[in-house]
Amino acid sequence: MTESHKDDIRESIYASRDALVGLAHDIHAHPEIAYREEYSAARAAEFLERQGFEVERGICGLPTAFQAKVGRGRLHLAFCAEYDALPPGSLFDRSKPTSELTEIWLDGDQRDETLRHACGHNLIAGSSIGAALGLRDLVDELDVTVSVFGTPAEKLFGLPEPTDGRLAPGKDALLEAGAFAGVHAAMMIHPFPTPCGCILPTINYARIRARFSRAEGATVFDRSGLRTLLEDLKRTVQSSEQTPAVFVARPEEAGAGALADFLWVAPTLADSLPVRDAVRRCFMQAAAKANVSVEVAEYARDKEMRHDPVLSAAYRENAKALGKARERDARVQAQIRSYLPPIARPIQRVFPGAFTPAGLFYDKFPKPVQWGTDLSNLSHAIPAIQPYVGIGPLVIPHSVEFAEAADTEDAYTAMLQAAVALAWTSVDAATDPGTRSSVLKGIVD
Repeated sequence: MTESHKDDIRESIYASRDALVGLAHDIHAHPEIAYREEYSAARAAEFLERQGFEVERGICGLPTAFQAKVGRGRLHLAFCAEYDALPPGSLFDRSKPTSELTEIWLDGDQRDETLRHACGHNLIAGSSIGAALGLRDLVDELDVTVSVFGTPAEKLFGLPEPTDGRLAPGKDALLEAGAFAGVHAAMMIHPFPTPCGCILPTINYARIRARFSRAEGATVFDRSGLRTLLEDLKRTVQSSEQTPAVFVARPEEAGAGALADFLWVAPTLADSLPVRDAVRRCFMQAAAKANVSVEVAEYARDKEMRHDPVLSAAYRENAKALGKARERDARVQAQIRSYLPPIARPIQRVFPGAFTPAGLFYDKFPKPVQWGTDLSNLSHAIPAIQPYVGIGPLVIPHSVEFAEAADTEDAYTAMLQAAVALAWTSVDAATDPGTRSSVLKGIVD
C-alpha cells in the first residue's frame, strides 16, 4: 500500500506543477527583506487556503508568519516554508577565499540596495508547500496532521539594522513562542549548487552587533574608527581559530550612529562561546577610544544542525529512487563533467555511471562546511531534516549568479522532485512502525 500512496503523491504534485512553479517564481520576482515578507507570505497562505488548508496568519505575533494545517491524525508532521530574500550586505565577494574574513561596508557607493533571492528561498517555499499538497488527500488514511509553517527571516546578517529590533531568526522566534507545540517532526530542503543532493551537517553562527552614539559636538565615529575596530576583531577571532567571519559596518552618517555587526562561525555552539566575551571587549574598547557610547546586543545563537537519523535514512532512499531519472539527463551529465578534472571528462562521456554519484545523492562535501540554518535549534527539540537539493549550475549561494539559477527550469524541476521526496519520507514516517514510533517520541511540550 505504501508504494500506491507514493504513486498517488507524485501524480498529485506533478498535476499541480504549473501552480507550484508559478508560486515559487512569483516569490522570486518579489524579493522582500527579513520580517518584511508581506507579499510572499500572503501569496503562500492564499495558495494553501485555496487548496483546502486551514490557515492562521500572523501567528506568535509575527505578521509574516503563518500556519496552514490539514488533517486530524495523531502524527503531526510539519514542513517549513521560507520566503525571505537576502539583504544586500549578504552578497559576498566570491573572489576572496571563503576562509578569509568578509567585510561589508554599508556606506557611499559601496551600498547595493538590490534585494535578491540569492539563497533560493523561493524554492524552499515551493517544495514545502508541494510536499504538503501531495499529502493532503491522504491525511486520514495515513493518520497524520500536516502543517506548513510560513517561517520568515531566515537571513538576518547583512542588515544594517535588525528589522523591528528582532535579534532572532524566524524559526527561533516561533519555537520560543510555542508555535511547534504538538508537532512531532519538521522537514524542509535547501537549494545547493550542484546537480546532486546531500544531507550535510551545519555549523554554529554567533553574532553580536554594536550601535555607537555620541554627544553633540563629539568626535564622529567614522570609517577609520570602524576599521581600527575591525583589525582588533580580526586578531580576536584568528587567535581563537574562529574563522571565517563576516563584518558588516555602517559609519556614522546623517545623524544616525555608527553600526558594527560581527558574525563568526564554529563547529558547535560550545566552540563559539569563548570568543563572545572577547568580541564584546573589542566593542567596548573601541567606544572608549573614540569617546562615544556603545550599546551591545547579541543575536540568538543557533546550535549546529542535528539531522534525525531515522528521517534522514528514509529521505536518502527516496531521493536515490528519484535521482535515478536525473542520471540520464544530458544537462545533469554536463554539470557533472564540469567539476571533474579535465583528464576524466572524456571518460565520463563514454562511461557516465563511473562518475555519477549513486542516485545523484551523497553525504560528503569536498570543502569544509561553512554555513548554518535557523532550523538547527528546532532540530534539537524535535526530529528534523534539511537535505540540500542540487539545482544545477556550480555557482555559489549568496551570489547574483545563484539568484538567477534559483529561477530556472532546472531549479523548478529539482524543487518538485524535492517535494516528492519530502512527501514520500512522510509516508514512511506514517506507515513504517519503527519510523512512526521513533518520530512520535519527538513532540515539543
